[in-house]
Amino acid sequence: MRPIAVAIPESRVVKIWQYCLVGRTDLFTEEEGLVEVVYPGRLNDDRGGDLRDAVIAVGRRLRRGDVEVHVRSSSWWGHGHHLDPRYNSVILHVVYRHDTDKAVVLQDGRTVPTLTLERYITGAAGRRAGVYSSNRRPLPCHATAGRRGRGFIGAVLDSAGDLRFAARVAEFRAALTQYGDGQALYEGIMGALGYVKNKAPMLELAGRLPLSRLTAAAPAGIPDEACLARYQGLLLGTAGLLPPGVKHGRRI
Repeated sequence: MRPIAVAIPESRVVKIWQYCLVGRTDLFTEEEGLVEVVYPGRLNDDRGGDLRDAVIAVGRRLRRGDVEVHVRSSSWWGHGHHLDPRYNSVILHVVYRHDTDKAVVLQDGRTVPTLTLERYITGAAGRRAGVYSSNRRPLPCHATAGRRGRGFIGAVLDSAGDLRFAARVAEFRAALTQYGDGQALYEGIMGALGYVKNKAPMLELAGRLPLSRLTAAAPAGIPDEACLARYQGLLLGTAGLLPPGVKHGRRI
């Protein structure tokens, strides 16, 4: 019997992949047969596959890489992923509906299998209610608040926050001992400005261009604009971000 056509957003397809398929032994891709979800991956907030570091088992072989999710399989081509090298780490294409016979081809010429979820979602009522599979297993902690109370959850979060704060204090103490207060604070600020994706490069920049060298470039008494220009030139030059022919803010 042909599945009933339903409208489903891509965000819900992602949720099905994340929470409803781990441990199932009845999943088959369109091309390579049986596949098992070992780890669905972590959400990616950058270009490339929707989920990073996923682990799947195809036959007896484990594959690690990215997973790209679409409502329809034809969107792989419609979105131009076959031309984008940032999708070359994709190991599985997960879709709600398989609407094309074209193979999923990466920019480097390799192909990856497609897993169609529509056939594993049982019952129109279940779809409307968001219950995607009779084998759906809740997360281990999903009912903890009801069993233990909100006070317990709050205490756990407070304890985790205290541990994180203590760890950060220990890191700064070690930096103070090794580098001194100015450089320790400078590196802390640089790391924070890098956020998640650029924290490591910003810390490396702080090490290559220490605070002592940065402050020495702008002696007391020079105008603020000139001071800022020198700082910018040194930072951009050390990071290798200046245009060709310009070194530390000066054209050569």
